[in-house]
Amino acid sequence: MRLSTQNIHMSKTCDTIMTQFVLQQDMNLAENKPDIASICMKKAQVEIEEIHTFTDVVQIRGQLEYSILYETEEDGLRLDTINAQIPFEETISMRGITSADSVKVMEQLEDFSSSIINTRKLSMQAVILLNLAKEELYTVSLPISIEGETECS
Repeated sequence: MRLSTQNIHMSKTCDTIMTQFVLQQDMNLAENKPDIASICMKKAQVEIEEIHTFTDVVQIRGQLEYSILYETEEDGLRLDTINAQIPFEETISMRGITSADSVKVMEQLEDFSSSIINTRKLSMQAVILLNLAKEELYTVSLPISIEGETECS
């Protein structure tokens, strides 16, 4: 009788760290956009573009993409939109990490606000939360079948 096994490759989370940071940016309207009277709606999302690991450090690059619907001061067409991005680069200390390690990053937009500075300028603020998890691969050998003769008494 012989026990047949198969190797299964899995990953496990070893170390986790959470960090929070604030993005702030003032933005001037493009020349072809009408003046702002009031902000009607806004939405934003965080996009992670690159993750690099070094000794005890993780470097993350991404951007905050946002859209703003606003009421104009012009007659006729009373609504217009702004679509833009704010790039960011964060360097996070993570003890025990090496350049060969794999890190999973989960991003969350905690808060996004925009305010009117004047009819041609907006101020954007965002609070972004990043959860980093170091992942390690490991192999488990599991039985899948029994081959040969079996005797039962």
